Amino acid sequence: MSLQKKYIIFLMAAHIAAVPVLAQANYASLKITSPAGREKKFAVNFPDYFSALKPFADPFHRASATSHPSSPRRKKNIRKEKTHYNVRGANKNKASVAIKRNETIPKNIDISFKPTSFTYTENSKADIGLDQFPGTQLILYAKALKQYALKNGYDTSYAFLSNMGMLCNRKRFFVVNLVTMEIEQSGLVSHGRGQGPSLYDKQYSNQAGSKCTSLGRYKIWGKYKGNYGESYRMIGLDSSNQNALSRNIVLHSMACIPDTDGVAPACVSDGCPAVSTNFLSSLSKMIDSRKKPLLLWIFDSNLEEAVVENQPATDGQG
Repeated sequence: MSLQKKYIIFLMAAHIAAVPVLAQANYASLKITSPAGREKKFAVNFPDYFSALKPFADPFHRASATSHPSSPRRKKNIRKEKTHYNVRGANKNKASVAIKRNETIPKNIDISFKPTSFTYTENSKADIGLDQFPGTQLILYAKALKQYALKNGYDTSYAFLSNMGMLCNRKRFFVVNLVTMEIEQSGLVSHGRGQGPSLYDKQYSNQAGSKCTSLGRYKIWGKYKGNYGESYRMIGLDSSNQNALSRNIVLHSMACIPDTDGVAPACVSDGCPAVSTNFLSSLSKMIDSRKKPLLLWIFDSNLEEAVVENQPATDGQG
């Protein structure tokens, strides 16, 4: 074999080896320029996800999949007092997420979610999202997720919530204590790069090959060591993310994601919720110590809003 052919083979091998590493790149350094990429557009609204949040059967869990407690089916004795929480009125100058002492959420409430009229600008050259997300809003998601965990046999002490409606350089992955309903930790998290002409052209999809984030609830299951080190497989529990396992959507870390927010945008992924190395180390301790699987809920607060109805006192479970 000639020296020239050996050199060509070497270059090809080096390129193939580099693909997995280069697949996760910084917003500022990667641009999608192929015409084929511009033609592939994915919708951001999922009627099934927003209307009832009906879970798919979990093949790795014995508990039967029941309807979400926020289903439109309601008891006749529920008072028709609705409170709509509009998150787009949040203070844009603060990045912290906290619950003020005078802000309380009643225990006996029925929480549902409905789509808003908000749409993301196509071909956006800048990141679109919230600078902060009110803690009271996040706790509404936590309460709804706890009810789901209670009905389906998942861990009810902690849960993870990720609001992709926030700016990518803000801490939008939250660890919530479901007993005290307090936000204990937060960190940066990536979203899927998609296949639009701009990496800021936010898209969500459940399709294989879309490289998009999928909205919905996930069961964190199956620790393993992959290309990015310690990782956790995830099973999508909703119609909007049911292909997560086959798409290899996992929770893992990436070295390009910082621990401090506001400094640089988080890297993009192929659809995985990737976090910093230090943050994953902290999450791992929590995941590994649970007797039952933890849940992760990925949502976009720009595309949906919580609707709250007060209920008569029941058994006191929050």
